Parts: sequence; structure tokens; C-alpha cells
Amino acid sequence: MRAITTVTATMRAWLIMGALLATGLPATAEAHDFKPALLVITESPNPTGAAEPSSRADGVHEVLWRVPIEAASDSLRPVMPEGSERLGVPTRQREGDMLAERWRVRLPRPLPGEALRLAGSSGAVNEVLLRVELRDGVFTGRMARTGAAWQIFLVPARPDSAGIAATYLGLGIEHILTGLDHLAFVLGLVLLAAGWRQIVGAVTAFTLAHSVTLGLAALGWARVPGPPVEAVIALSIVFLSRELTARSSGSPAASPRRLAIVAFGFGLLHGLGFAGALAEVGLPAGDIPLALFTFNVGVELGQLGFVLLVLGIGRALRPALRALDHDGQARARRALQLVPAGAIGVLGTFWLCERIAGFF
Repeated sequence: MRAITTVTATMRAWLIMGALLATGLPATAEAHDFKPALLVITESPNPTGAAEPSSRADGVHEVLWRVPIEAASDSLRPVMPEGSERLGVPTRQREGDMLAERWRVRLPRPLPGEALRLAGSSGAVNEVLLRVELRDGVFTGRMARTGAAWQIFLVPARPDSAGIAATYLGLGIEHILTGLDHLAFVLGLVLLAAGWRQIVGAVTAFTLAHSVTLGLAALGWARVPGPPVEAVIALSIVFLSRELTARSSGSPAASPRRLAIVAFGFGLLHGLGFAGALAEVGLPAGDIPLALFTFNVGVELGQLGFVLLVLGIGRALRPALRALDHDGQARARRALQLVPAGAIGVLGTFWLCERIAGFF
């Protein structure tokens, strides 16, 4: 009796989750919540051909400040080191979903060893990515908000490849875990797979495919418009939902080869989506291979963690399912397939319609 009660409660939880996904989530959540602000400070090249010491003494740097369009009117702004002088009039322009502001600044001292701060507030930005590109090397970091205060970034005395690796590794993990459309697709693959061998095959094919297109697009060797790619990614989720629904109705399971082919084909498109997110923050000049590699590793680590979480939930449900008779197990398994299939389908359809409407 307790086992039946446990399974009933589990079914109810799944149904509540499905109802929330189907009614509330699409209206309030974006497929991607990966929109940190970006601050890039670039040391200006020597415009006069002067010797290096003279150029350094000039201290002129280019500043790029990009925020999500939702934060365009917020007061959040970068603060340069004390004694800095802004040169000329800033320019502002919209770049996709971001607003970019550019200006030049003369710094009184070399940036290594100086502190960079943020002032003001924003309801749409919780994190700022920072990249300092000097002729001696590139420095990267992240400035997060803790309560009402923002972290201070102290520019290191010398370039550190470990800092770049840690920054882009974290970005990759953050992107996959906040990319609901990518997670929905991975969830569909795991639920479609019959056993762990199929899971490994499908996830490996998906990983290989999106790693290839991520690298090609990030390096500028493959250029595909973003909106159609995002629409087809949503379509891939609808496709998996249809396959899951058919499975729950008694259709035979997909062969390992067919599932791997589907995962690989759609994975190529998801890789282009990852590249679009990476383009929002850019790659550091001179350290592109390291940044691209660690970003991809971060994506894979986040994806692996999500797959293990799904498998852990499935394992936790097994004792309750085994306590049921044969008919009860069949009904419970069908419900466990139908609810996520319906939720994935609703989300995928919503994103598909939303992204097609964005064409116009």
C-alpha cells in the first residue's frame, strides 16, 4: 500500500510539474537566460609610431560596455581607476539583444595592479564578464553581485592562462544549465534511450556534433543566421516530444543507430546555438583556442551533470515501481513518459512559434 501511495504521489508531482511547464513557464521564461553584461578594456595601439615607453605613457584605452537591452536604462556603470579621463563622446548602438556603448579613456597608470569597480544597480544584470586586452596579454574575470554590492576586479600583475580557462569553463557550465531548450533536448534523448548504452551513444553523438559546429562557428569558419538556427533547435525539441509520445503509445523503441543519428544531426544545430551565446561575450585575442576549449568543456560538464541528475531520479523511482503489479508498472511507466513528453512538447512548440514570429 505504501508503494502504491508513493507512486501516486510521484505521479501527482510529475503532473503538477507538467502543468506548470505547460501554462506558466513559457510565458515568463526565455529559452536562454545567459545574458551577462560585458566590459572589455583594450589598450590602444601606438597611433604615432612612437617608442613603446611613450605609447604606454599615453595610457589611452578603448572601452566597450555591453548590457542586455532590458538593462539599457539602468544605472549600472563601470568605474575606471581614480584619475582616469574620458575622451570624446561615447557612442551607443543596439547589437542584437544587447546595447553596446563605446568610449575612450586615458588612464593615469598601467592597468596591471589597478582595481576596476561597478557603480549603480540593475534589475536585469547579476553578473559582469570582464576582459582586459593589453599588448602584454589578456586578463579575464567575472564580477558578481553579492547583495547590494559588486565584487571588485583587481587586474593581475601578469597574464594568467588559468584565469582565462576558469572564466570560460564557468561560462560553458552556466550556459548549458541556463539553456532550457538545450536541456529539454538532452532530457528527450535520455528518456528515448533504452538502457545506458543507448544513453551513452546518443549523448556522445550529440556532444561530438555540437563541439564541431561550436568550434567552426566560433572561429568564423561557419556562418549561419541565428534566428533560423534557434527556430530549428525548438523544432528538434518538438520532434523528440513526438517520439516520446509515440513510445508511450506502444511504438517500438528507436534503434541505437537511429537515435545516435538524430542526436548527431540536431547536435550540429545546437552547436551553432552555443556559438551564438559565446559570441555575446567574445573570445580573447591571442587565447582563442584555450577559451574555446574550456568553454566547450564547461558545456560538457554541465550536460553530464544534468544527465546524471535525470538518471538519479529514475533510479530513485525504481523501488516504488517494482512494488506494483505488472499492469500498475505499465501504467506508471506510461505516465512517466507522457508527462515529460507533454511538457517538452509544449515548451518546444512555444519556442518554435515565438522564434518564427521573430522573423517578422
